[in-house]
Amino acid sequence: IGSSRGIARTRENELLAVLDGRKAEAVVIRYGRSEGLANLQCTAEHQPAVWLTQAGELRFATSRGVVSFDPAEIPLNLRPPPIALESVMVDGLEITNRADIRLPHDFKKIEFQYSAMSFVAPQNVLFKRQLTGFDEDWQAADTQRSARYSRLPPGKYTFQFKACNNDGVWSAIPVRLAFEVVPAFWQTTWFRTGVIILFTILVAGLVRYAAAVKMRRKLFRLEQAHLLEQERTRISRDLHDDLGARLTQMAFMTDLAAEESGPSAATQTMLRDVSRQARSAVQSLDETVWMVNPQKDTLPHLIEYLATYAEQFFQATSIACRQEICRQPPELPLPGNLRRAIFLLVKEALNNVLKHSEATEVWLRIAARGRVLRIVIEDNGSGFALATASEQRNGLKNMRQRAETAGIRFRLHSAPGRGTRIVFRAGIRDEAQQ
Repeated sequence: IGSSRGIARTRENELLAVLDGRKAEAVVIRYGRSEGLANLQCTAEHQPAVWLTQAGELRFATSRGVVSFDPAEIPLNLRPPPIALESVMVDGLEITNRADIRLPHDFKKIEFQYSAMSFVAPQNVLFKRQLTGFDEDWQAADTQRSARYSRLPPGKYTFQFKACNNDGVWSAIPVRLAFEVVPAFWQTTWFRTGVIILFTILVAGLVRYAAAVKMRRKLFRLEQAHLLEQERTRISRDLHDDLGARLTQMAFMTDLAAEESGPSAATQTMLRDVSRQARSAVQSLDETVWMVNPQKDTLPHLIEYLATYAEQFFQATSIACRQEICRQPPELPLPGNLRRAIFLLVKEALNNVLKHSEATEVWLRIAARGRVLRIVIEDNGSGFALATASEQRNGLKNMRQRAETAGIRFRLHSAPGRGTRIVFRAGIRDEAQQ
């Protein structure tokens, strides 16, 4: 093949292998000045640019004349060139003992210098090199006779290289040199494993300590809650057994005194007033005892008490109390503050029905679904205009504030002549979240 760089020679199967994708590049042999070419520039301005004579010679047209030669007189060099690793330099110092090369972790560079002995066109000798453990594959062939690597990570490596002669015949066995970069103590497996183990132990210790602190705090809260429940139980028992009994006895004795014929009519009236006040105090005390008693801090106890209270509240009145109560409410613990707020809201609503509604019937509906308690109080009374309710009735304002403080949703529906409907909706949080 005539070209601008002289005459080149290759095999047909080399070209076909490149065209088929089986090889990246073909082995091409170039002939230049060292082989006798006076001019490397082959020309194709005139025809024929190259021809074959009957004697088997090839003739190429160049810019300075015709080159004629017999291809049979240029035999192929089938012997690969002997190769040798001339020197190994580490940070500018040559290593003489290549049996066991161990480099420190903080070395800067390692350099390999190698050569191939060829007396026939040595400029056409090509080299391939690879550093196993660092290079994924052989590096592309070139004429470079040295390789340099900087700051290799700790590990074991093998440097190898091979060469081909001017006719593309490669060395069968590459030259190899093994060496190792010794890791620092913090780069060793045992150090990293130790750090991981220590970190794991530290994290586990912190988690355990946090869990222990959390558990101690929880136990402290439970102990405080238990002490508080004991104190509430004692207070409710003392109120019921002592103060309640005394008020009941006082009401009974004033009733007996009023029935005697001795006192005047005015005195009897005062005694009856004292008796009513004492019984009212007993009723208030009973409510207080119920709210204080920790044994009643459950949803079923609340629903049962509300139903009983509403029935007794309207028992001596002209208002009929109708009830729709869920039969089997879930056994959920109820915080004392929420239980107290619900009872006071229901009590205020029932008291408003009795004082202001002029109703003949009142409905108490209680439903519990999951952790949601819904209470509806509805009457068939005179009702009122909602637009003026906030200005004229402080009781409704207080109910809204109490419900908002306790986290209870409060809704009021009323209109003149259409009665009043109040809805309370309370969510019961999980005891673990409180």
